[in-house]
Amino acid sequence: MNTVPKIALGAWSWGAGAAGGDQVFGSHLFEDDLRPVFDKAMECGLTLWDTAAVYGEGTSERILGSFVKDVSREQVIISTKFTPQIASDSLEAMQEMLDGSKAHLHFRM
Repeated sequence: MNTVPKIALGAWSWGAGAAGGDQVFGSHLFEDDLRPVFDKAMECGLTLWDTAAVYGEGTSERILGSFVKDVSREQVIISTKFTPQIASDSLEAMQEMLDGSKAHLHFRM
C-alpha cells in the first residue's frame, strides 16, 4: 500500500465494556455481526481502520485482529493509539501497550 487512504473506518463502537459499543453507543455488535461490514469495506477499498486498546477494553482490537489475520499485511492499515489512562506505571508503558496491541493485530504474511 503506497498511500494513506483519505477515509478511516472507526472500530471504537465495537465490543463491550467501559469504553465499548454497548456502553457508549448502545451497540451490541460482535464478530458475527461485524465481519460482513469488514469484508464489504475491504471489498470497496476502505482499508484504513482506527482502533485503540481502550476501545471496549481491548475488544475492538481483538475483533479487528480476528478479521485482519485473514488478509495480507499490504492490504490493510491499522491506526491504534497509546492511552496513558490505562497504561502501567512502568517506564516501558508505551512499549508494553504496543506489544499488547500487536498481540491482537496479527497479519498473514
